[in-house]
Amino acid sequence: MQNKRCPAIVFTFFFRCGIASRFKSLLYALFLITSTLSRASSDPIPIAFRHLYSSDGLSHNSVRTLAQDRNGFIWMGTEEGLNRYDGIHFTIYKNSPHDPESISSSRIINLLFDRKGYGWIATDHGLNRWDPQTNRFTRLLFDADYSDKPGVNFILALYEDSLGRIWVGTVNGLHVYSYETETFESFFHDPDDPSTLSLSHINDIFEDHEGTMWIATHGKGINRMNADEKTFTRIMPEQDDLTPSIPWTPTCIFEDRKQRYWVGTWDKGLLRFDPNNVAFEPVDEITNCNVRVIREDRSGNLWVGTIGEGLFHYDSSADEFSGYRHDPIVESSLSSNRIYAILQDQNDLFWIGVFGGGVNTFRDPKTQIQRYQPGLISKTSLSDKSVMSIFEDSAGIVWIGTQEKGLDRYDPRTGEYKNYIYATEENKPHIDAVVVNYVYSLRQLDDGRLLVGTLGYGLVVFDPTTEEFTFFNEEENLPYIGYFRTAKDIIRDDQGRYWTCNDDGHVICLDSTIHIIRVYGEGADLFSFPRLTAHEFNDDRHLWVGTEAEGINLLDIETGAITSYSHNPHDPTSLSNNTVWDILRDRQGRIWIGTNEGLNQYMPETDGFQMVEALQSFPSRAILGIVEDPIGALWLSTNRGLIRYHPRQNTAKWYGLHNGIQGYEYVPKSRYASQNGKLYFGGQYGFNIIDTKTFKDYPADAPVVLSEIHVNGETYSGDRQVWDIDSIELPYNKNNLDLLFSLLDYTDPSLNKLEYRIGESQDWHTMNQTQKILFADLSPGVRNLQIRGTNADGSLSPMIKEFTISILPPFWMTWWFRALLVMAFLGAVFAFYKVRVWRIEKENKRLEEEVAYRTAVLELERDHFQSTIQASPLMIFGFTPDGILTFLNPTAETILQTESGKLVGEHWWKIAGNPTDLRELEAIHETIWRQNIHDLELELSFQRGEPRTLVWNFIQRKSKDGLLTDVLAFGNDVSERKRMEDQLLRLSNEDGLTQIANRRCFDQQLQKEWHRALRDHLPLTICMIDIDYFKRYNDTYGHLEGDCCLRQVAVNLQGQVKRPADLVARYGGEEFVALLPNTDNQGGPLMAEHFRQHIENLNIPHSDSPIANRVTISVGVATTIPDKDATIASLLTMADQALYEAKEKGRNQVVDYARIL
Repeated sequence: MQNKRCPAIVFTFFFRCGIASRFKSLLYALFLITSTLSRASSDPIPIAFRHLYSSDGLSHNSVRTLAQDRNGFIWMGTEEGLNRYDGIHFTIYKNSPHDPESISSSRIINLLFDRKGYGWIATDHGLNRWDPQTNRFTRLLFDADYSDKPGVNFILALYEDSLGRIWVGTVNGLHVYSYETETFESFFHDPDDPSTLSLSHINDIFEDHEGTMWIATHGKGINRMNADEKTFTRIMPEQDDLTPSIPWTPTCIFEDRKQRYWVGTWDKGLLRFDPNNVAFEPVDEITNCNVRVIREDRSGNLWVGTIGEGLFHYDSSADEFSGYRHDPIVESSLSSNRIYAILQDQNDLFWIGVFGGGVNTFRDPKTQIQRYQPGLISKTSLSDKSVMSIFEDSAGIVWIGTQEKGLDRYDPRTGEYKNYIYATEENKPHIDAVVVNYVYSLRQLDDGRLLVGTLGYGLVVFDPTTEEFTFFNEEENLPYIGYFRTAKDIIRDDQGRYWTCNDDGHVICLDSTIHIIRVYGEGADLFSFPRLTAHEFNDDRHLWVGTEAEGINLLDIETGAITSYSHNPHDPTSLSNNTVWDILRDRQGRIWIGTNEGLNQYMPETDGFQMVEALQSFPSRAILGIVEDPIGALWLSTNRGLIRYHPRQNTAKWYGLHNGIQGYEYVPKSRYASQNGKLYFGGQYGFNIIDTKTFKDYPADAPVVLSEIHVNGETYSGDRQVWDIDSIELPYNKNNLDLLFSLLDYTDPSLNKLEYRIGESQDWHTMNQTQKILFADLSPGVRNLQIRGTNADGSLSPMIKEFTISILPPFWMTWWFRALLVMAFLGAVFAFYKVRVWRIEKENKRLEEEVAYRTAVLELERDHFQSTIQASPLMIFGFTPDGILTFLNPTAETILQTESGKLVGEHWWKIAGNPTDLRELEAIHETIWRQNIHDLELELSFQRGEPRTLVWNFIQRKSKDGLLTDVLAFGNDVSERKRMEDQLLRLSNEDGLTQIANRRCFDQQLQKEWHRALRDHLPLTICMIDIDYFKRYNDTYGHLEGDCCLRQVAVNLQGQVKRPADLVARYGGEEFVALLPNTDNQGGPLMAEHFRQHIENLNIPHSDSPIANRVTISVGVATTIPDKDATIASLLTMADQALYEAKEKGRNQVVDYARIL
């Protein structure tokens, strides 16, 4: 629709009782008032409609009416039946001649669900009321009372007023149903009474904010009902010689939230209606057409359906209309231009019922991802579906670089496209060149012109004012013309310079006049791979440059030096993949790299990369484009849709076709983020715009409903409708159960997923595609189910459906039957008991005599044992199988510094003084019951006193029956001996001067790490370190200062190694050695360089050094992966030779033995 200014005719009707004929001319003079009004018509934001047809299960493709019940089901009235839809299945209701409780006719005209939950169905043969409890229909026919009024049962309009009354408009009469009286009150046209309806043929009924009822008739205007008198005021133009003949058939009437009245007409389009002045104003954008339906959405905007002219949207805040029509070449356009019904459901999804085209669904395009494709826009269109680059200039114009059609200009305000072709046979760069209008990249120059990066023509400048292209030529750009065959990415730095890269391994810097300043990637400083993809500044001096096959490079733009980073499968901090598609520096200065295998963040503190794990579960791991929105979220284009990632929360969300994306496949680097919050993404099937100011995710509060129950293969029918059933009780022989559930989120039901769990389990189980739960051979008992769903966006609905299954037991599993069995058993047991008692009593008497004798013997033995324990120098205590301490001897009391009475009765492991020792003693207690423990040496901290090292023995004592009675613990205090042993070991492995490991310790550790590397096939690195000209240092400063220097160097070297297995040792004199296990031939030289730099940075003065005025070191590095033919000596020799080479080359440097070879 184009912007236009049209005269608006305002029809003003004056109604006045008893008006004098002498005022008639004045009234007609005021009847027609013309004025010039400007009403903007904006280009519509494209909508990707989803469709439901009869092939999907709909009973007929002509849908006249739509409604949603309070359970969330969508109802559709068609020419061939009433449909209830749960997102997957259609349940169809039709007239059955032999069933009086079926619907009276299969041709459905209108639908209404009242506040009590009843459904009212208007048909061409009577009114029906649907009972949600019984799922049956009651026919309400007017034949008996109005047999003289043909058409009284052809129902057209339904409305529920604020008092809960149901208004029914028919071809012949208006009827009002009251629940209180359960009766209808009827109104008809009486040609002799002007206070009656102007016509009995009713098209629409509406109640305004004041409670006034408005009735639209077929051919006789609008009627306003006077409720108190139950009369009607007729509103229609008078016909005479001063008034043109105006067919006056209002089809619908509506009042919006701003209390503006709108009237749809049969052939005059849409009118604004002023009820106070009884004035009508045509809407210029919707004229001379049949307006069928008007609805207001939750944002206060109107949607207007017409017969033949499609769907219109009115933006109330901007006062703009836009339209949507069927496009035969675009599958996602409106399926038909004949609109009969509009519905916004509980989750803000719009439903459009059309004649011959089924049902269309969509969401408000302002809140969604907007899709632009060839053929979607009615005026002009995108010239090529493949969008290789996209850019918004300072004027808000969107420039689109295509694969084959050059450059497109798109004005969002008018919706107009214009195409510009730059490559022709006449301006080919050379005679053999192929004419290709392929635009890689776009950027706006400071003077408003566009810098266009192309394939084959390099950089081209386009002037939007003159619409002319300027090309680089050989004469002006020698010798750099070869650099401009391709220009794959263009960025602008803070100094106004422009940077681009190409497929020949060059990064080119240009000034604001597009003259080359410098070319990078030549001579000795080459990028890791010639096919460059993207570049982004790390800071003012360093530029990241991505490649197609060999990772990413960091370019120092001052020196031209290049540092390369690539994927290393053995290094988790390396790049996740060597194909780099895009690079972004966000507003916090973080660097993000999109690769073929995920999104990476550069970590400057480790000079490594961290892959974002939150994205790994999505359909595609190839990150092709990255932009940042105003709140700091990253939007990522992939080969399977878009992803929004929040770095702060480390959460991500995927967007697919149901969200409006142009197609699954996007183009690398075809993305742009404007300063006004709009995001652009180009793909293989068009482009998307995301307005972050209005974009919002779908609501995720759709209910889960039970749709079907099958018991032993048969449909279950209870006393309530299946969706109202929350529990079921079945006998034991009907224990095979199928439950069908649905999530009533209709955005894309095929992507809805349901999960369930049973009882107290925390595990959720995903249902299969049929959304059924199958229970086979259920045992008697009660099972509580919880069912929840996720919608097409993957958002979890907070509404959980609960369902209880009770399987009754057979009689032999009932409590009363089991009680009888117990009583019978108890009788038998009692008889057996009486027989056994006298035998037991006799045996007990004999046993008592034997026990008395054995007790006397045991008491004598125990007295002797106790005296031995009390006199022992060992720490001895006993405890029961439960761990309860029974006694402590005096030695134990001395060590623990407590009295036995304070610990006896407690668990024995509580003698420990800290949680670690406590857990270790608890573990010992668990082992004691399986075996005795001998000579276990432990260092323990007690609640009092110093930590001690004791050698423990735990001895089980058992009864004659083999049962464990108690355990005796013997602890020998060897603390002093242990302390001396530890001190000797430390002294033997430590260098006395530098306090770091000595040569002996190094040899032992090297032997151990050599065998480990040989076993696990791991690299092992040795760094031989020598202080440069140390003899001269001693001669100059003296041996005391020399010793101090050695200690400083030793401490600094020791501080550089971080891993537990790494070791720095004094090798002898001024020579040190570093052992670096699991360090390869790349990491070893890097670590050696760290050593060298840190010693130099100590700034220890050395005035007699020929190479520096401070102490420096030379380092020889050798790395090997041990095998059966290699020896430790060979590794040491290699490191020593590398050190010798470092000295020969001038010292204060690192030499890798591999470089010598």
